[in-house]
Amino acid sequence: MRPTGMSAPTAQASDLARAIEIGPAEIDHMSELRHLHALSARRLAAGMLSEGEIIAFANHIYSEAYSARIAEIVRVRRLLAARLDGALVGTAGWTPANDAGSVARLMGVFVSPLYARLGIGRRLVEAVEAEAHQAGFAVYTIRAPLGAAEFFAQLGYDVASHGVWPLDRDAALPVAFMRKVAPIKTTPKP
Repeated sequence: MRPTGMSAPTAQASDLARAIEIGPAEIDHMSELRHLHALSARRLAAGMLSEGEIIAFANHIYSEAYSARIAEIVRVRRLLAARLDGALVGTAGWTPANDAGSVARLMGVFVSPLYARLGIGRRLVEAVEAEAHQAGFAVYTIRAPLGAAEFFAQLGYDVASHGVWPLDRDAALPVAFMRKVAPIKTTPKP
């Protein structure tokens, strides 16, 4: 019996979202990580990016440079993986964005198209923000492909500027450079 007022698809989606486990990504799963990132980029960007931009982004994901960067974030345990019954369904990570230690850059935020719009991306972003905050970072940035900018805006990110992300010599991806400042938590005075 489902709760009053909740439709069957909503109840099923909610149950599915609760079954998702989030934990550190493992270096042994690099192929799986790159595959998820490329699949997500291809499917979720369809209609928002040109076919050439989608192909260039997928090629970038399989490049040595991208693989090395993701491997380093996995090695330092800053890439989280969302799994459902052991299957990878999403990732999100962070890295310090500057030497001052005040800004964290989110990266690798991808959700499998089969599991999009179930709150997995939100949970992953909130989890990496919490990790970065615990490490002393209070400002979060992301270089969001234009199709993802609305998602990050819903999570409190503001567009600082627009530009391009050079993927290789011949291709660049239009992006929104977005920023969010963590709310300052105050304790009530007696």
